[in-house]
Amino acid sequence: MSKFSSKSRHIRNFELFGVENSYVDTALVNKVSFSGFGEFDQFTSSQGNPVSRLGKSVDIGGPFVTKSTTSNIGNSTVNVRSGGHVWYEYVGKIAPLSTQLIANVTTSAPIPSNTNQMNAFGTQAIARCLPTNPKAGLGQFLGELHDVPKIPDILNWKSRLLDIRKRTKGFNFDAVSRAAGDEYLNAVFGWVPFINDLQGLLDSIKNCAPTMIKYARGANKHLVRSYHFPSTSSTTITNLGSSFGQPSLVSNLYSAPGTLFKETRTSTNRWFKGSFTYYLPQILPDDSDFVQAINKFKLFEAFANRCYGLRLTPDLLYKLTPWSWALDWVSTTGDVIHNWSAFANDGLVMHHGYIMEQISIDETWTLAGLRLVDGRSYSPIQTRNSYVKSRAKATPYGFGANPASFTAKQWGVIAALGISKQPYSLNF
Repeated sequence: MSKFSSKSRHIRNFELFGVENSYVDTALVNKVSFSGFGEFDQFTSSQGNPVSRLGKSVDIGGPFVTKSTTSNIGNSTVNVRSGGHVWYEYVGKIAPLSTQLIANVTTSAPIPSNTNQMNAFGTQAIARCLPTNPKAGLGQFLGELHDVPKIPDILNWKSRLLDIRKRTKGFNFDAVSRAAGDEYLNAVFGWVPFINDLQGLLDSIKNCAPTMIKYARGANKHLVRSYHFPSTSSTTITNLGSSFGQPSLVSNLYSAPGTLFKETRTSTNRWFKGSFTYYLPQILPDDSDFVQAINKFKLFEAFANRCYGLRLTPDLLYKLTPWSWALDWVSTTGDVIHNWSAFANDGLVMHHGYIMEQISIDETWTLAGLRLVDGRSYSPIQTRNSYVKSRAKATPYGFGANPASFTAKQWGVIAALGISKQPYSLNF
């Protein structure tokens, strides 16, 4: 693998911002020019993986981080003049904040997720789009049958209320509330998941044949999968107080200051793309009856797991653990175990896998209601747009996986598929 390389660029576009003239009667006695500029900054740190193809060096991609910041000042201009024996005139722009909004990527651009966070997002994405994921969780369903939810007692609520009233010699609101809460939890956390599992199982039984046919056709092929996390965004508006804006003109050109507002919008997008391959045993006529019987059993077991999730794996045992839901609430332990169990079966491997992230911050400064001396209201706008894009690369068996933990069988699959160029090495 090649080393990380970094490059940056900075572009500054100067322009004449405006001109302030001072007059005595009709004579021009002073002229002041104000300059302004917009900026573009970009910084990129990346690691490519050059390989030789047809005599050419081709970069097949690797982890990278790129940051970019652009600042702009609005294009609208004003032409305002005062009156009197000594009078002033200004032609040009008025900026809300500054004629020199410095766009420094090290301070303005968002902070990307660290390696551990990116690996966690990648692990979650893989768990949701693995091509060998079971269509139904029959194994978990059967394991939890001992905890079937109780029948809702909705029809008996009238008699229950009367009973509570008799026992408490009056209406006890707390007792009624606890009883209603129990029924609600029983419905939400008991019956709703139970019915969903039943519906998923019935759908899987109904579509079992098409599922097996599609699953068999996909074996030993490159299957591209992607997963997009829900986008998130937030907006804040801050009142920065009164201001006359920039440049600092003579007070004769204003009648009242405006109010400076800053609007900050932050948005985050994350997505995963990868290519998977899995293996299914083949029934060859040249094999002995014993080998054919073994391969038929393995094939049936793979189909049963794809349709119904009947395979006994660490993932199934973890899901049947009573406290696993609490651990999954604060960590990706369940996804890690799920992926580890999947990659340990059916010769499943990733040719490539990437988790990508883009965080954007759009800042807008508005000087609202600035009053000029001629009575006009002027509301100039100024913007700064920053983003950071990052990408993390997975190993053939997931994000953050330690190659030292790969088994000889897994290394053999990597070598057979030509994913690595050196034995027992992730030299892409």
